[in-house]
Amino acid sequence: MKDHPPRRSAALLPKLLLASPVAVFMLLYARTERTRRPETTKAGLIYLRIADPRHRQDAFRASWPPWLPALEASARANARSVTYYFVGAPANVTCVNCVEIPLDLAGLRARVAKYLGVADMEIKSVKNKICDLKPMWPALFPEISARHEWVGFADADVLFGDLAAEVDLLTARDDLLVPSSWHPYPLANGNFMLFRATERVLHAFRGAGWREAVRSPGYSVFDEWHGRGSTTNFGHALLEMHLNGKLRPKPTSRLFLQDAVSGGRALMERPAALRATWARGRLRVAYRGPCYCSKDVVPQFAIAHCSECVFRAGATPDVTVARDLEVLAYHMLYTKPWIGRKYAVAPALRDCEAFALWKSETSREHHLECVDAPR
Repeated sequence: MKDHPPRRSAALLPKLLLASPVAVFMLLYARTERTRRPETTKAGLIYLRIADPRHRQDAFRASWPPWLPALEASARANARSVTYYFVGAPANVTCVNCVEIPLDLAGLRARVAKYLGVADMEIKSVKNKICDLKPMWPALFPEISARHEWVGFADADVLFGDLAAEVDLLTARDDLLVPSSWHPYPLANGNFMLFRATERVLHAFRGAGWREAVRSPGYSVFDEWHGRGSTTNFGHALLEMHLNGKLRPKPTSRLFLQDAVSGGRALMERPAALRATWARGRLRVAYRGPCYCSKDVVPQFAIAHCSECVFRAGATPDVTVARDLEVLAYHMLYTKPWIGRKYAVAPALRDCEAFALWKSETSREHHLECVDAPR
């Protein structure tokens, strides 16, 4: 029968603890650190807004827009899976999953030089330059990308609903999350994208004319697919990777709606009623009005589309559209001037159980205000 070493008596434990106080302290400290250190979320979403010191500051040149309380409410509701990064001037947000990173124009130049190797970045418009840099944001902030499995960007004029649900659906088979209207072509867009946080995906922008976009003083529209040249924008880089089997893009399960159809035809200009209601982390959009068809090569879906648009691109069929559906997001591309210049948004909006962006059928004026949550 094999002999086993005798077990130490429990009475020896206090003596061992007294004999090794440093080891005990390190054990307790490690436990405390594990408890205190916040667990990271699956995705990180970057907002980058830097004011141009050469211009007068107003609602559209300031670092953060007047509808920030609505963005903050949405961020708080997605805390399960998304951390929001507000990069630039102080945003004074209070959501537990929101992180502020101070950055000015000099700091942006320093990051471009350090992480992209471009020391001669020319800037005619800070706003446009930041747009050109969007595909490079995750590379410019490696401390963010290192904390998450997914990282990406969004426009500050996008109202999100249940973004966490979209993030939860992402699997190891996915490399890219894009709004369904931009899938399978052209993939690139400047409104919202999430990238798998690997070097191969985060540096996909290097497959097109990124260096020229950084150095050029004007807006190269590099973040989109319809820039100055078909082979010099981010859309080209992503499509080449996808067509060569080196990128696995995934479309969102819910629509990413625009407040306009292509050609500059804003829904607010039409005799239509529209209401986007955010409640308890979900977003529903209701529209009743005429059908308006996109004439774009890519059908960037607006809620005003109808089936006739398949055969009559750019037309205005004599059809009335009535829709009410849950969506992922609503892009206030043409709506935001009415919110920013006509009246102020109450800071209390960030604490509302529900709020609505709406316009009547007879007016272009939009309202963004707290409402009673639907049952």
